[in-house]
Amino acid sequence: MLKEQRISEAFTYPELQDISKNLRRTDVIFENVPRNTAKTNQSLLTSGELYMVGLSVDRPARITTLVWTSGSQALVTGSNQVSGIFNSSRVLLAQSADGTNTAWAANAEKAFTLASSVDVVPGFYYLGLCIVATTVPSLTGVTLDTATSTLAPILAGASDTGLTSTLPGTAAAITGNVRFPWVQLK
Repeated sequence: MLKEQRISEAFTYPELQDISKNLRRTDVIFENVPRNTAKTNQSLLTSGELYMVGLSVDRPARITTLVWTSGSQALVTGSNQVSGIFNSSRVLLAQSADGTNTAWAANAEKAFTLASSVDVVPGFYYLGLCIVATTVPSLTGVTLDTATSTLAPILAGASDTGLTSTLPGTAAAITGNVRFPWVQLK
C-alpha cells in the first residue's frame, strides 16, 4: 500500500531545482521561477519606476542577457527600456543599453543584452527593469503570498522612480509586492 505523502515531504529543494532545469530552454542559464509556473498576467510596472525581482544563483556563471516576457498588454509609445543585474545590496553590476522606442508586443519575450557580462557566484541577486512609456507592458510571472512578500530579503517590488535611460548605481529600498515576474538569464 502506498503511503500518502505531501509534495513538501516528497521533494527536497535540490530535487525541485533539477526538475526545473529539465524544463528550462537549452540556452537559458538561470530563471528565477520555472517557466511552467509563470502563467499570471501581471500589471506591475509604472512608467519610469525600477521594478526589481530576486534571483538565487546556485553555481558560477557568466551572464550576458536578461529576458523578460510580456503578458497581454504590449508596450505603447515607449521612450526608454533598460534592464540590469544588481547584487544583494542592490548595487548595480551591469545594465543594458536603452531600448528606446523599440516595439514590445503582447505575450512576447524581450531580451536586454548587458553592456558588459557579469560573472555571478552562488548567492542572491536582483534583476531590475525600467520602462518609460505611455502604456507599460504587463509581465508574465507568479504571485507570491501576501504574508511573505515583505520578509527579508524582499523578493519583488518597486524601487527608484523618475528614471529614464540609466539605472541607479545603488537602487533604493524595495517596497515588497506579491507580483513576481519571470526572468530568464543567458
